[in-house]
Amino acid sequence: AQEFCGAFLLLFYTELAGLDPVWVGTALLFRMLLDALIDPLVGRWSDRTTSVAGRRRPWIISGSLPGLMFLVILFAVPNGGQSFHIVYLTIASTLMAIFFSFVSIPHMAMAFEMSEEPKERVRIVGYRNFVESLCSLMALLSGPVALGFVGSTVFGRTLTRADCYGLAAGVILVLGSVTAAIFYRGTREAPCPVQEVQVSLFQSFAETFRNRLFRTLVLVYCLLVIANRTAL
Repeated sequence: AQEFCGAFLLLFYTELAGLDPVWVGTALLFRMLLDALIDPLVGRWSDRTTSVAGRRRPWIISGSLPGLMFLVILFAVPNGGQSFHIVYLTIASTLMAIFFSFVSIPHMAMAFEMSEEPKERVRIVGYRNFVESLCSLMALLSGPVALGFVGSTVFGRTLTRADCYGLAAGVILVLGSVTAAIFYRGTREAPCPVQEVQVSLFQSFAETFRNRLFRTLVLVYCLLVIANRTAL
């Protein structure tokens, strides 16, 4: 969802909503600054959360649906003047970023809490990054695919470019909600006691790259990132 916004949100609000790029950039800058401030707090709050479902999963499930809904709201701009649209963009994008922080920060932390075995943790993080990159690439490609339906008639309505962006956001909402539900039911946290071990940076890298699966995932991940940037 964040990759989709990064690729198409500025274009949508400048080209289709007719806003000044300077004001759109200012609104997005405000969102990023607040997001940077809220991230450490979310990490601290999730560390201190106690529930039957664990520390991380309640945050992830509670942030997923609202964040995805604000994604759709961003691409469903109501009628109004430029000032209204700037305020609309600022509020909706900021709330989306906050709710996605509820997802991303605990999700990163949880990857290290699902196993006590270091090599298994490497695999979990590797799979996580691989799937994340693959989904980011799919989100980027959803825009051009959706724009291929411009001019088509659905329920008696001829789809415009704005409609197609909203359609792509709606598909991400559905897929993201299903993914969040599967994640919530399919994972279990295994919080481990913190054990401080003094290991040199070089030794840590050497131990990590001895894992053949990790090396393979790094290669595939790099190829996906290249494809992702090329598509963007």
